[in-house]
Amino acid sequence: MKKRLTVALSLLMSLLLVLPGCSSKPAQAKQPSPTPSEAVSPDTSADLENASEPVGSANERWSLVADSTVTHSVHYAGYLNAELGYTVGYAGETHYTEDGGQNWPKGENSSLCRFGLDIVDENIAWSVGNGRNVRLTTNGGKNWTAVTDYNANGIQSYASFCDDQTGLVGSAVKFGLTVDGGNTWTDVKLPKEGMTIASLFLSCAEQFYVLSDEGVLYCTGDGGKTYTEIPLNLGDIGLYDLKGNKGKLIVGRSPVNTMSFTDDKHGIICMLALGENKQEGYKVYVLSTEDGGETWDADIVGAEFGFIPTNIYISRDGSYLTLQTRGRLVVLERQL
Repeated sequence: MKKRLTVALSLLMSLLLVLPGCSSKPAQAKQPSPTPSEAVSPDTSADLENASEPVGSANERWSLVADSTVTHSVHYAGYLNAELGYTVGYAGETHYTEDGGQNWPKGENSSLCRFGLDIVDENIAWSVGNGRNVRLTTNGGKNWTAVTDYNANGIQSYASFCDDQTGLVGSAVKFGLTVDGGNTWTDVKLPKEGMTIASLFLSCAEQFYVLSDEGVLYCTGDGGKTYTEIPLNLGDIGLYDLKGNKGKLIVGRSPVNTMSFTDDKHGIICMLALGENKQEGYKVYVLSTEDGGETWDADIVGAEFGFIPTNIYISRDGSYLTLQTRGRLVVLERQL
């Protein structure tokens, strides 16, 4: 089995991972000794906020396309492209931008707190959070409509939709599928009993991906009846969770892991985690494949760019990565 790694602290983010092929071959990687520009405590959001500094220029694969300050409540944020983005937050407060973050009009929404988001296109987006509330916008975030609540047995953190009809909503322990715009929900069998969900991605009603906190990617092409298991061997790239468990992912109230799959060969998984030295702060670990998971490339993006995120979001096409910390959002575009 061929295994590759390119871990470079000067490499802003190797985000192109599109994995619908469901191969069973894992990636292995070797961790360098990063020297980030800021040392922060990963256990306090205040320290992370204070660690934010101006972002430097991106490398040849990624470029900075948006950098904005936000003063309203933000639990989670994401951009579709360089111009259109959303924030969701406390008591359902939702904002959108159409100019790369220069302005953030408030959307009309009634719900409990929002912790998760998925952006389908220029008009359609979904948000999830407390109270089992699921919300849909079809006019670019100006108005949000309630659909049928979904009981995820916990805070809804994850949403992944391919349009205004079909998608997944879930918590760390349970997820469900709708194919009728949220009118009805069907619980989906977990790939492994008792597992903790770290991320979800849906390509279509039958094909989707489930990432576990143990660093295993599960793929299904039959709506969750059966799964193909892909161990990612995250310990080999020097990734740790908050408790110091090597190779294990952090799972937060809002997503700290995000992924995108565009066809049977190409995919990207981005994971916010710690290295061996926790005081170096969070880094974004990125795995990408161009052969359906037969081989993987691994990169680390961290404080060498002067920005230590607390949450991350990758657009559905794998082209735009949103880095979020308190009061600030940065968007990177992948250069093809």
